[in-house]
Amino acid sequence: MDQARALELAPDNLDFVQAGIEEWEPQPGTDVVVSNAALQWVPGHADMMRRWAKQLDAGAWLAVQVPGNLGRLRMP
Repeated sequence: MDQARALELAPDNLDFVQAGIEEWEPQPGTDVVVSNAALQWVPGHADMMRRWAKQLDAGAWLAVQVPGNLGRLRMP
């Protein structure tokens, strides 16, 4: 995370947060939330995404990719 913050190319309005997904909440003024192949591992992720969508300001984007592979996942 420190390396990401130190990027000279990162604009001032880009925020980096290190936290468990379950505890994270979008802050007022958040324009875009992006998650790629992480939420499927969080129990109750559908409810969490609905909560995030309600917390985001009008016009903000919630962009997620949630693989539907849990039915094929085989655990020993």
